Amino acid sequence: MCGLLGTAFGLVAGRMAGVEGAVRQYLGAVVQVAADVLGADLVGCYAAGSLALGGYQPGRSDIDVAVVCAGTLTDGHKRTLVAR
Repeated sequence: MCGLLGTAFGLVAGRMAGVEGAVRQYLGAVVQVAADVLGADLVGCYAAGSLALGGYQPGRSDIDVAVVCAGTLTDGHKRTLVAR
């Protein structure tokens, strides 16, 4: 999962190194769910906000993630992504 995480989130190694275990697991789960639901339509998953900028503070910051897909999502895909 770490290879997929590093590739899909495109975070520089120094910033990823500072991300705690629970956050790494969460990001890995986001990537895995997006890949499972969207398949080949998944373009990428990108961290934003404080996490992407290196200012994430555990317990204080939220985790902003954008999931990009190749086309318009069906209502079913939207519901599945949110539910999972």
